[in-house]
Amino acid sequence: MQASFFAQTIYFPAAARVDAVVFAQIPVDHQNFHALVLDTANAKGACSCPFFPKPCWHLQAMALLAQNHPEHFQTTALLPEWASDLLAGKASGTAKSARTAQEKAEAAEKRRFDRLERAEAGFEELDTWLNDLMRRGLAVAVSEDPDFLQNIAARMADASMSGLSRILRLLAAVPPQSPEWPQAALDTLGLCALSALAFRQRAHLPDALLADLQQLIGITAKKETVMQEGEQLRDLWWVAAVQSETLEDRLEQRRTWLLGARSGRYAMLLDFAFGGGGFPPPLRVQEYYAGTLVFYPSAFPLRALPHQEFQAHVPAEALSVHAFPDWDAMLDAAANAWGKLPWLHHFPARVAALRLQFVSETAIYAVDVNGKALPLSMEPEIFWRCMAASEGRPQPFFGVWDGNVFQLFWENT
Repeated sequence: MQASFFAQTIYFPAAARVDAVVFAQIPVDHQNFHALVLDTANAKGACSCPFFPKPCWHLQAMALLAQNHPEHFQTTALLPEWASDLLAGKASGTAKSARTAQEKAEAAEKRRFDRLERAEAGFEELDTWLNDLMRRGLAVAVSEDPDFLQNIAARMADASMSGLSRILRLLAAVPPQSPEWPQAALDTLGLCALSALAFRQRAHLPDALLADLQQLIGITAKKETVMQEGEQLRDLWWVAAVQSETLEDRLEQRRTWLLGARSGRYAMLLDFAFGGGGFPPPLRVQEYYAGTLVFYPSAFPLRALPHQEFQAHVPAEALSVHAFPDWDAMLDAAANAWGKLPWLHHFPARVAALRLQFVSETAIYAVDVNGKALPLSMEPEIFWRCMAASEGRPQPFFGVWDGNVFQLFWENT
């Protein structure tokens, strides 16, 4: 029924055929389209759209149209390269465009800045606020106006900069009397200043870093665009950890950390739950899933989307999951990542043979094979459970490094 309705209403521009193979392109917007190809003799086809299950409605509609209205398809001599690639399973995402190279370049240049330019007024206001804050001093600002952070957060929200607005609101929720406040204030205000500097230098930034800047201020790439244009990587993905946290009232966030068993690449699946709606079922920690991930554009790609439903996989033989040999190797890799993306929030890392060490309830550490220790972020109760289970012996651990502490997840829980 749905495919029949689509066959009557969907627009197939430049639909054509070569012998028994029909093909067409469906415009999504002024820049993108879905590409379809169908071998009617062998009932074999493909569509570049990101929708599942396959065959999608687009392909079913074209099949009905080819069967009932063959006159709709203009006969041509040669099958386009994009259609043959798609039919052979070589292409995925958006097919090759028929536009000229000049049109593509102009469209790409327009996309480079059009969404980011909307934030210009917001960054001008943020710059003014930061300069005024530095002249007054943090202590004076807090004493004279307890709501000074809430006010600038609201103005960032009005400027459609929801990401920076949320960061400022989270800082406003930390009491100024708290011992954590000075470091939190320094980190947040430094991040705001860095984003303003990056915006002023936007004409000189590479496309990947521009995408990161958009993500930071709250301009998120559409999932459909990511599925069409993002980097794809198929692997056996080991689920290292799943962590959930409440960002604000009625807003929860869940990160699923994955590590490619063959590629050694880290990835993060990000889910949100609004108003207590709950998350979709999580992947099972410490298990392998076979599938393809599509990475968001980034100077240091981490966030990804599953290209298709992941399938739980039991390896036929034991797989050796990548791990840094010691803290120095991990810190070198983290420094390299921050060099590519200065406002990277979390650096995921699995480190081999760490031994836990307790000094006090506010000072717990993990010591590597060379005796170097880094501070941990763990509740004392969880620390002692891990210590008891490991019996004090070195164990591999996965965690997230934020530049100050290592948030650790024990692999045997």
